[in-house]
Amino acid sequence: MDSTLHDLEEYFETNHKNKIFFSRLTVDNKTFQVMYDYDKKEEVEKFVSNFTEYLPYYVYPADVLECLDLNGDVATKLSDLSRTCWSGPSVPSRDSKVNGIFGEVFLDFYERIVNKAKLASTYVSRRDFNSNYENKGFDNALFLINNGEIEFVFAESKFVSTKTTAKNSLLEDITGKPASGNTPEKKGHLTKEFLNDYITFIVEKNAFFSQEDKELLKPFFRELNTWL
Repeated sequence: MDSTLHDLEEYFETNHKNKIFFSRLTVDNKTFQVMYDYDKKEEVEKFVSNFTEYLPYYVYPADVLECLDLNGDVATKLSDLSRTCWSGPSVPSRDSKVNGIFGEVFLDFYERIVNKAKLASTYVSRRDFNSNYENKGFDNALFLINNGEIEFVFAESKFVSTKTTAKNSLLEDITGKPASGNTPEKKGHLTKEFLNDYITFIVEKNAFFSQEDKELLKPFFRELNTWL
């Protein structure tokens, strides 16, 4: 990994990780459930700080991040760059109450900084031209290397008011929803039709991958392309 990218990850882990993800809690015999406890004092201020400084890392590809000057006041430089990101075409201009980017950035920070997953793709979905809606599709496509095996992560974020709403919205994204009245059918994100006919996978620049990662990924993608 490029030294600038490594330095950014180190900065986020040192300065932001424990602001939100304070301590990791698990449920006995339920390995799929993980909860993080955190210090609620100054909660909003900590979230805003995390979002503002991390947004450029979420929005920009590796070749842009590699050129950042991290000398001096890193927090101020990232905050200034964040304003440019916010007014750019990658971030839809929507009411903050319905703007999904807050959940997406929070999820990206968890997967890449806390969970140590690595970005596999620059995007796996697309947005209509000049649209103020988020990209359709997965919020993140990442990978982990577990015991020499490649594990892909397709992640979705939901910022909601109740657990029931979170569950129902997430299941609808994953499995889809049948047509009803004037509402057309919604294809689930894990259906063959959605993956084959809508998603566009653009593999991220190699700067995010270590040499060890590349040795595992290259044969995998060669074999995958042979199947396709």
